Amino acid sequence: MARKTLETYGKIDVLVACAGIWIPGQNLIECSDESWDKVIDTNLKGTLLCCQAVGKRMIEQQRGHIVNITSILATRGLWNSVAYCASQGAVSGAFHPHPGPSTSNVTWAPYGGSFSRTSLSRTAAFSALTVGGRRSES
Repeated sequence: MARKTLETYGKIDVLVACAGIWIPGQNLIECSDESWDKVIDTNLKGTLLCCQAVGKRMIEQQRGHIVNITSILATRGLWNSVAYCASQGAVSGAFHPHPGPSTSNVTWAPYGGSFSRTSLSRTAAFSALTVGGRRSES
């Protein structure tokens, strides 16, 4: 994805990481290894790999925005969606800025990254990372 974008446009200005999968009916006892791995690989590892690929280019460009969107289930579990809730909580914990030191702040601070966290609604939240320049408000 990052390579194709660079080939086509020569730069990457923004990444919105919002893709994810949910396999219903997967409670703590009945969640199979296959279901767990599929959801975690898609929702958590996919977000990590996209942020790494795009983030490296944004650091080189000294400019760019990364927006990660998660479900409210990152903080409120749902009895039949254990893998999905875990993946959303992990994305929120790893990539969303929190007051004080966090994984995101520690990782991006040396590159001039700044963060904001916004609740979009009762069902989703997003974080924005800006490398160089200022984050634009809409």
